[in-house]
Amino acid sequence: MALVSTLVSLGRDVPVVLLSSAEEEQLLLDALTSGATGFFTKDCAPEDFLVGLSSVLRGHYTVGKKLKPRVMARLASAKKAAASKRS
Repeated sequence: MALVSTLVSLGRDVPVVLLSSAEEEQLLLDALTSGATGFFTKDCAPEDFLVGLSSVLRGHYTVGKKLKPRVMARLASAKKAAASKRS
């Protein structure tokens, strides 16, 4: 994720979309904290990928359908951890 972090740190408004094999889902999930704006596995439907790219180009974050449950679980876990630190 060093490349993603470096691109984000340059301050340029360049969206970073990662595409990986299904076996590398953990790598894609780790990209959440690195600043990437899109996350897809190579086995996603082409239509879903194109809709996702369009969404990223409009300034949104997006993930492929296959990754959504894991991404939501990761975000919920991070939110719990942050809340417990404040307590």
